[in-house]
Amino acid sequence: MSPPIPVYSKKEIDNTYKKFLKDDDANCTLYSLIQNQCTFNGSEIICLPFKRLFTRCLRPKDKTTTEPRYQLIEITDETCNDYFKFNQFYQKQTGSGDDLLEKFLKADEIMRKVYQDEMNHSD
Repeated sequence: MSPPIPVYSKKEIDNTYKKFLKDDDANCTLYSLIQNQCTFNGSEIICLPFKRLFTRCLRPKDKTTTEPRYQLIEITDETCNDYFKFNQFYQKQTGSGDDLLEKFLKADEIMRKVYQDEMNHSD
């Protein structure tokens, strides 16, 4: 599970963390992780990957601690997850012409209806 980190817009990140985020800053390290959002259509589990990017920057020293302190900042934006390219890769790997995003959304709708039906019949 990823760490609990708030998600900010690019403008908010630039305004809030500009002292940490310098293009040539050797005190920052880039990290990424892939999370999958999955759903079930009754016969198969369909998962979409979601790439998240973080930068971990050394905070300036202060009087309260002698240990190094780091600031973890999520910098994921719309360019990190290109589903068109991913779908092309998926189709090539599976040999199918299926659109994975479309398949996922249809399966998610099926699951939503199943949950709603169960909730309506549980009364």
